[in-house]
Amino acid sequence: MIYIIKKYFLLCGIICLFSSCDDKQLTEKKIFDTSIKIEATDITLLYHEGSILQYIIQAKKLIEYTNGNRKYPQGIQLKAYLDGKIFSTLQSNEAMEYKEKKILIASGNVCIENKNENQKLYTTAITLDQKKEQIYTEKYVKIINNEEVLTGKGLIADKDFTHYTILKPTGTLDIEE
Repeated sequence: MIYIIKKYFLLCGIICLFSSCDDKQLTEKKIFDTSIKIEATDITLLYHEGSILQYIIQAKKLIEYTNGNRKYPQGIQLKAYLDGKIFSTLQSNEAMEYKEKKILIASGNVCIENKNENQKLYTTAITLDQKKEQIYTEKYVKIINNEEVLTGKGLIADKDFTHYTILKPTGTLDIEE
């Protein structure tokens, strides 16, 4: 009888050891272990604040999960509006939008363009954080500003991409004396 009880506790211990997971794993399961609510192709989403158009998202494919998170596996084009005019755009090969965190992660040939400042940002992945009203990445970036080209690793910018900081600049800079 004691032998069976020891075996039972040993078995329970092994099961607990292999089935335990940390908070990161639980969070990942909450984000991805949900069923699909909507799947659509060739979509255009219009976002308004009151009667004012804020931005438009266009995608070849949209997958929305029951928790509200959205995946754009075949790319995304986002156009942001100010006073009825496009002031910035974002394009990427794929994107994931996390509803609760209010974060959009775009990856693969990412290009952000600020139409007013005539600036373009190129990188492989970028995060748009609506709560912090920031754009950031740790990846290599290339910014073309009129005739000037800036490069580096990592970037933090405001949501409009009007003010930015390259965290680790590289390359040659022209400085007027």
